[in-house]
Amino acid sequence: MSVEGRDEILLPDRAEQRPVRRVERRADAGVAANARLTATNAAVLLVLLAAEGVTILRVRALRDVTGAAKRQWLIAASLVAGAMLGFLLLSHVGHWMAVRPGG
Repeated sequence: MSVEGRDEILLPDRAEQRPVRRVERRADAGVAANARLTATNAAVLLVLLAAEGVTILRVRALRDVTGAAKRQWLIAASLVAGAMLGFLLLSHVGHWMAVRPGG
């Protein structure tokens, strides 16, 4: 139900029948849009990751070049260093996730 000149409606599924203001409806719509955008990006990235995995399996003939062993060790070392850094900085991740917008 809406009264002319007011920005609120009563939703039938609410137990307390509290009027919902336009700002709250826009916030809910923004959350839903953000969820759709995130899901779409995740699907695209998953498809691209699968394509990259298939490409890596077919690149075997290109790894027989001069200096390939040295590059492989450097890649492995960078992965180990990244994993160690991620483990060491893991305790700092929760702080920024716990902060709520607006206070």
